[in-house]
Formats: sequence, C-alpha cells, structure tokens
Amino acid sequence: MVPYFIGQGLYAIYQKSRSGFGRYGKAGAVSWLESTFGRWPMQNARWHHIFERCKVMKLWTWQHREVNLADASQTLKNLDNSSYVATNGQPHEAGMKHKRAYELVFERLGTDQFIWCYDDYGEATSTLSTKEYEPRECCLWELDVPQGQIQWYCMAAWTALREGMPKLPKGLWDIYASLKYLRPQAAERFKEEFEDFWRVKETGGLLDYMFLDRRVDTCSGPLVFHPVDARFITKDPRQIGTWWDCQQPKSGHGVCGGGEEAPQVPCGSCPGRDACR
Repeated sequence: MVPYFIGQGLYAIYQKSRSGFGRYGKAGAVSWLESTFGRWPMQNARWHHIFERCKVMKLWTWQHREVNLADASQTLKNLDNSSYVATNGQPHEAGMKHKRAYELVFERLGTDQFIWCYDDYGEATSTLSTKEYEPRECCLWELDVPQGQIQWYCMAAWTALREGMPKLPKGLWDIYASLKYLRPQAAERFKEEFEDFWRVKETGGLLDYMFLDRRVDTCSGPLVFHPVDARFITKDPRQIGTWWDCQQPKSGHGVCGGGEEAPQVPCGSCPGRDACR
C-alpha cells in the first residue's frame, strides 16, 4: 500500500501535469514524468487506482462534545449515542430491533469503532440534523479523508435492515417528490419498484447489499474508522466552537426533470456494488 503522503504527492504531480508546469507546458510535464517514472502512470490501471484512493473528500460528522476523533485511547459508544436505539438513555419501542441491526453491521465490519458521516454540508447542518444532535451535546467536525479510507454504505439497505421495511433515501425521495408534482403516476411506479426491490431481501441479503466500494450519488453514505488520522481533521469544534453557524449550506442533490417515463430505480444496477459481487 502506498503511504498517504506519497500518494498525495503523486496525485499533486498528476494534477499539475494536467494543467501544465508553467513555462514547460503540459506536453513538457508529461515528457518529464515519462522519463522519470517510465510509462505515464495514469495509463496504468494500478496507478490510476492508487491516485483515485488518494483523492480526498470533505466529510462532516456530529459527535459528542467529549469525543476526540484523533484519540486512539477513546472508545466510541455507537449504541449509546444512537437516537435510533435510545431516547434520553432509555430504549424506545423499536430500540431492540435497531440495536440488533447495529450489531449485525458491527459483526460484518469486524468492529464497532467507526463514525457515521455526511458528504453533503447542507444536510449535515440542516435544521433536522441540528435539532437531532445539538440537544444531545454533539458538535460538528469537518474532515478531509482520502477516498481509500472511506467505507461507503447503501442508505436503502441500512434503513431496511434497521426498520424492517424499505424507505426511499433522501436523494431518491427528492426524485420521487419532483415526479409526484409533475407526473404522479410515474412517481408511484418509481416508489413501487424501489419498495419491491428491497422488500424481498432477507437480513443476510440486506447485509450483502449494505456496503459499497465507492460513492453513489443520492443514496450512499460514508463511514470512517476510528481513530481518525489527525491530518484528516480540518475543523475541530472543540477548539473553534460552532464555526458552521456562519457557513453557507451547499446545494443539495439535483432532482428529476421532465420526460414521459418514470426514471429507473438505480438499486438493481448500482455502480457502487460492482466490485462487491
């Protein structure tokens, strides 16, 4: 495995070569790289894979104010901090079922030491998120994490595993809501196809569909394992306070436009699951 800082350096060289090294120009930069490293790395699938895994992605995560994500001596208490399992420290009606879903995920990953993240700033700082986390004394962290260090999961599979029934994740719900206003019949077909796909999955099948090898727009979420490398932490709220209050939310995912046919439900041919089959 290529160390993080070496991968970042190679990726920086590659990015610079695409725009040209000043007066040498792009052609001169590529010639220099070929003479230095041999065959141009981006023509080699293995080098391309390394570059992709070293790209960083900005993520956000809500954690209790006493948590230090870079401290390996701290043990995360995922179940204790989950609003799905307990409210005010007491299991609610569906808490035990949710607890079992978490335990199945822990077993499949081989650890319970990971954090649930957002890859969309607007969603991380939405009213829904702040109302859920701030009363529980949580604060928002910002991370720059190499893609090779992120474990992606399927939101639809996680919801079905946790609640026992399929439910459109936010990105697909936006598509459904847009369709419902313009073409209600197409919207209902879209929702029915989604529910039919997930309803027949047993617990083991849901776990098989749970984890992805890449981000899928509108319906995947990121997990990052604990402890987090201190170099990946860009904003530590314990040191700088509620910095997100003065930030502008990023735009959300796009929704479906016109057309006569309902869009195809993406779950059956998910690109994030290609390497997992």
